[in-house]
Amino acid sequence: MFVALAGRRNRYGRPLATATLERVRATLRAALNEAVREGLIDSNPARTLRLPAAPGPRAQIWTDRWVAAWKATGERPTVAVWTIPQLVAFLDSVREDPLYPLWWLRGLRRGELAGLRWVDLSLETAELNVVQQLVHVGGKLVPFPPKSAAGKMDPKIKAVIAAIDEDAWTAIEYPNAVWDEQAGCWVSDAEIAEVSYTAFASKNKQAVTARLIVRRVKQLNPQAGIGQDELFSTYRYHAVFTDSPFHLVQAEQQHRDHAIVEQVFADLACGPLAHLPSGDFAANAAWVTCAAITQNLLRATGCLAGGAHAKARGATLRRRLVAVPARLARHGRGHVTVHLPQHWRWRQAWMNIFDAVHDPPPAEAV
Repeated sequence: MFVALAGRRNRYGRPLATATLERVRATLRAALNEAVREGLIDSNPARTLRLPAAPGPRAQIWTDRWVAAWKATGERPTVAVWTIPQLVAFLDSVREDPLYPLWWLRGLRRGELAGLRWVDLSLETAELNVVQQLVHVGGKLVPFPPKSAAGKMDPKIKAVIAAIDEDAWTAIEYPNAVWDEQAGCWVSDAEIAEVSYTAFASKNKQAVTARLIVRRVKQLNPQAGIGQDELFSTYRYHAVFTDSPFHLVQAEQQHRDHAIVEQVFADLACGPLAHLPSGDFAANAAWVTCAAITQNLLRATGCLAGGAHAKARGATLRRRLVAVPARLARHGRGHVTVHLPQHWRWRQAWMNIFDAVHDPPPAEAV
């Protein structure tokens, strides 16, 4: 079916994108999961279906040799990255262009640039707010919310963060590395600051004034590895509104500890605790005990598997390593053989667990 879909073209005459095929697969998998729950089929054949990843274009630095080859043959890489001198030369060449200031807005998407309005721009403070983007839908440009999660931050909080003086930031080094979901890497240091903030000010008699603790982490340039140096530093901001009585550094560290605990609660709520509560108190107590045991075993399983499984969600571990697509074969006297798929993606991770918890077979007698 997916081979046939891959050969089809959309309304613009282009082949179906990999993302479209993934959405079709997700819809099919959800429907077949419902069929399994209803007892119509024994297993979901779409659970082990994997679509080939679309090869991404590889960026090439636009060196003098590439420029010469392009002028001679017209051939150029799909993604060409300018050097700093080339960027400077380009900015000088468009200096008289009416849209010249937009070329300096590093980091904005095309739709966000096109969606800027004069009300979003302040020439006095040299600031702009990205509150919408223009998306091409049905031959028309339609305004949508910004795609970036950072664009969803309350404008009042963004204004407060922007007003924090540069000298107010305090460097902090975490004793343990912290996994940054947005950057997809481990970070071990950050800068923090705090200001007084009043929340719910628009609601009568519900305004609350407390501490707004802000952590900022330098946003690494993804093109740095191929020679695209940073023109200036940019940051990602994470804010927490709290009335903690502890000093700034301790309050920030405690907030990170709370976030780890909340992640455990989220794993439990998405797993065994989803079946609570029961009408029997003793049954609830027994189930919570079993849930804690299985959570610890599941986290240990992820650590033994290694790699990304050490930090994966519980649902991911259950889907990849617990619900094993294996066939059991008995050969008498309790001997069981597990037949795993030949090209199973998580074979090595599963074998890491197996080798860690099983003794090696006894040596044959000579």
